[in-house]
This record gives sequence, C-alpha cells and structure tokens, in this order.
Amino acid sequence: MSPFVASILSILARKAIEYAKNWAVKSARPRGTWMGKASESCVTDEAAVQAGYKSGPPCRLIIADEQDPLRWRHESGVEYRVGDGISDGGSTPFFLRDTVKSWADIEPFGRHANAFYAHDSFYRDGGCFVRKTTAAEWEWMRLNRGQADFLFLQMLCSTGRQAEVFAIWQAARRFGARPWAVYRKREAALLARP
Repeated sequence: MSPFVASILSILARKAIEYAKNWAVKSARPRGTWMGKASESCVTDEAAVQAGYKSGPPCRLIIADEQDPLRWRHESGVEYRVGDGISDGGSTPFFLRDTVKSWADIEPFGRHANAFYAHDSFYRDGGCFVRKTTAAEWEWMRLNRGQADFLFLQMLCSTGRQAEVFAIWQAARRFGARPWAVYRKREAALLARP
C-alpha cells in the first residue's frame, strides 16, 4: 500500500473514532418526562428471592405516592404509571459497570433508576396502568415483551446518552426473555389456582 493511501486511511480511522465517541456521549432525544414520586426502601435478601430475584444483589421496594404516583409522560401526552413492587434496578454485572464508568451510567440505582423500576414493573405485571389525558382514569394495558422493552427504550431516552441508552436497551432485548417467561409462568400458575 502506498504511503499516501495509508495516510488517508489513518486519517479516516481517526475521524471515525472521533465521530463514534461524539455520538456515544451525545444526549439522546428525550421522548417524555418523569413525574410523580415513589418511596424506596431496601429489602432483605429473602424478600428479594421470594420476588424472583437472585440472592446477593441489592433490591429495593418501590411504593408510589398515592396523590402523585411515579409515572412517565410520553411526548404524545400518554402517561404510564410505574407499579409498586420489588426491583433490583438495572441488572448490570459489576465488572461491566466498572468498565464503562467513563462513558455510561449503568449503576442499578443511578441516573436511570426510574426507567429500571418501570421495566421491572412491566415484566413483573405483564402490563401497566395508562391514561391518555390527566383528567382520564387510569386503565390497565397488557404489554407483550416487545412493547415493554420499547417503552423502556423511550423512558431511557429521557435521562441518558445515546450509547448508554442503546447498550442498556440491547441488553434488555438480549437477556430479558428468560425473566419475562418466568413471570408469565408464575402468572399462569396463579390464574390456574382454584
């Protein structure tokens, strides 16, 4: 390869890396806003295991405020309410959190905690309460796994940068099938009880 071609390729490679870094840290376009309040309290390991989580990682009990529940308003005006229950926040391995700390916040109870709580709620309950206007009553809406993950992606955009939002969402898509199936099996078993 000629020195001229090698120098052009080197310049293009540097530009591509610079572009990728700039894209990675650029804020994602917000698709909505978080509203309301919820109280959090740590739960025992036994309670977390009973709720379906593995022993070890810290979990929290999330209880929405009765007057002003934790909810997310999409840019279209539709609101999605986060259900009460136990959450492990973001299910991210510790070694990975350390590796990407410089460009992404994937701490379980970090910047994206509300989106993580909502995602856990969607998976656990198989749906969520929704309302189209603030004057309307809350209505239950069943969600399939794709809808739950897509709402999660939209919620992440409200608080994150493009690369971390995409990485977190991809992890949920790739590794969420098993937890979704476990919750649906539990749901079917509860419905089958006399």
